[in-house]
Amino acid sequence: MVVKNERGVTLVEVLAVLVLFSLISLFVFSIINTSAKQQTEQTLESLELQDGAYLLKQITKDLRKSVKVEFIAGIYSFKDQQGKTLFTYEYKDKKLYRNSSLIGRGIEQFSLSGDETVNLQFKIKNKQFKTTITLRKGTTIS
Repeated sequence: MVVKNERGVTLVEVLAVLVLFSLISLFVFSIINTSAKQQTEQTLESLELQDGAYLLKQITKDLRKSVKVEFIAGIYSFKDQQGKTLFTYEYKDKKLYRNSSLIGRGIEQFSLSGDETVNLQFKIKNKQFKTTITLRKGTTIS
């Protein structure tokens, strides 16, 4: 007896489908994995930028409230008209403290310099942040 019309799938066809499915799965997994890595990197970069922007805003705000800035023994003291210390900033061990409270970490460098125009610079994980602040009349840095 000769069978002329067989229904079913051959082993070669099954293997071909498995290979195609494996290649497509590998491609999709690669795209998902790359997307997840990029999202993580962008989130970290965004957080670093937010930290930098927060520090710039806070220091600028405190500087505008003060009349005099003194730098003694690694501590910047922002003072009012009577000479009372309003805020202190201390940079040590890659950390920045405001009034003894930690406000920034991972800071590779920090400087505050100038006379009537203050240059504020700091670096967080190879990202340079800097701004120039023009002081109101009567404000001095020593």
